[in-house]
Amino acid sequence: MEESSRDPRPVLLSAAQVGGIVIAHAITIASIIAGLGYTERDVGPVPRYWAVVTLGPSLLWAAIVLARAAAWRRASSFWLPGAAAIVAILAFVYAAVLRYGPLDWPGVGFGTLISSWILIGIALIVAAATQLVRRTRARRRA
Repeated sequence: MEESSRDPRPVLLSAAQVGGIVIAHAITIASIIAGLGYTERDVGPVPRYWAVVTLGPSLLWAAIVLARAAAWRRASSFWLPGAAAIVAILAFVYAAVLRYGPLDWPGVGFGTLISSWILIGIALIVAAATQLVRRTRARRRA
């Protein structure tokens, strides 16, 4: 899924993709939390729980994608789900630390883990759609 041509604005292109994915991820997680009917008894204050399980993985993922685009000066659809997989691995470690550590944050470790898996799915969908659009445009030009 690597883009073959160099874009003069790789960070801008990546930022547009990142923005769309972060918004879709936030809406998806909010819908899941609302659908499951979490209450303050289950996970503490629900807005704080949503912020922790959504923004943590999203912001780490966005930083990885944008830093890679800036460092390599190349937009890449591969790194959208690739960076999300890195975040999922880190979320697993985070969940294990919360599970066996002294902190008592009910549901945060597991919620972050599920959130990171959902981030991979959304990033994969956007990466595939981006590649489809690029191929369609290339066919039209040829």
